[in-house]
This record gives sequence, C-alpha cells and structure tokens, in this order.
Amino acid sequence: MSGDEKDAKPCSCPPGPRGPPGRDATAKIAPPSGAVFTRWGRAECPKTSVLVYEGTASGSSFDEPGGGGNYLCLPRQPAYRDPTEGTQPYRAYLYGAEYWAVDHAKQDTLHRRTMPCAVCMSVGRAAQFTMPARDYCPTGWTREYRGYLMSSHYKRSRTEFICVDGEAEGSERSSRLRKSSRLVPVEVRCSQEDRDGSFPCGPYKNGHELTCAVCTV
Repeated sequence: MSGDEKDAKPCSCPPGPRGPPGRDATAKIAPPSGAVFTRWGRAECPKTSVLVYEGTASGSSFDEPGGGGNYLCLPRQPAYRDPTEGTQPYRAYLYGAEYWAVDHAKQDTLHRRTMPCAVCMSVGRAAQFTMPARDYCPTGWTREYRGYLMSSHYKRSRTEFICVDGEAEGSERSSRLRKSSRLVPVEVRCSQEDRDGSFPCGPYKNGHELTCAVCTV
C-alpha cells in the first residue's frame, strides 16, 4: 500500500440511488378478485371458479309467514358468540332447504332431500348475474353452471327465485311432517288473451318449467 493510500480520507459523497429489492424482500401480493356467486344444489364449484366454502341451503319455513325472503348457504361449521341457550319466541328461524320437485322428470329423484350449496369465486371475472329462462349466457360471458329456476310454492311464503344446478345432488330424505324451506320448479303462466295481468303466450309455453344459467364476465 502506498503512502498516498494510507493518508486517504473516507469519501463524504451522498449515497447513490437505491437498487431493486432482493429475492427475500417482503412484498405485498394482491389477493385474487372476482365475482362471488352461490352454486345451489352442489357442494363443489365449477372448474371455471374456486371454492370459498361449501354448505347447506337454508331459508324460512314454507308454512311460516315471517323471516327472511332469501336463501342462505350456511357453512358446515358455525361460529357462535354469546348465544342464549334454548329456543326463543322473538327470533327469526332458519330451516334446511329441500327439493319438492314432484312430477319433474329431471328432479323427481331429489324430492324431499336436503340441498347442498357452494359459495364460489370466478377469478378474474368481476361481474355475475343469473340468466332466467335460458340455460346459456350472452356472448362474451362465461357460464358457471346451468340448471332450473326454483322458488317457494305459489301458495306458501314468498321467497326468491334461485338457479339450482341441473345436476343437483341431495342428502337424506326427510319426512313430510318435518319443517323445512321447500323449493319447487318454476313454470310460466301465460294465456292467449291478455288478462289477469299475465303476459301473452308465444315463445313461452304455459306450464313449461324454466331453465337458468349463472354467468360471469
């Protein structure tokens, strides 16, 4: 080492620009996003989406006027917080949803069976809707699944219309006396004469069960 090197003083220059992070640097990765929908009648999601959770379809009893007007997909394992033991009179009640598909060739074997469900997310597709009266989606949309429209019996408590998978499955068969939320196929009521608030028959056939499709984009 020369004498000049020994006498050299440390550089007081400002630091240079920061380089890119190394491989071990902690980086925030954005979670996947997409449209969330319920697949009624099956406990798994279509191949076009990922499973959020699986559960059992539920709703208000067919013979009780109160409660919610929509169906819920209850998870297999609930998480309670400070529950009151025993049943209480000032509550809304939830019951398992069952198929009551009498005289419907495709769903007759499911009659009085409990309906499974799955909450799914279509990764990369942010919008979803249910297409009524068709089992296919508009151009540019992805069909998640297709099936049949179902709702409560027209003389029972009013609920919502949902799209139940065309290859639906069911669990144990119930008795006729058990309280449940009962779902039946939906058919069109139309007439050749425009009366009683109905719409004219034409492409729609009086008494034909309606199909449906769940679509995402």
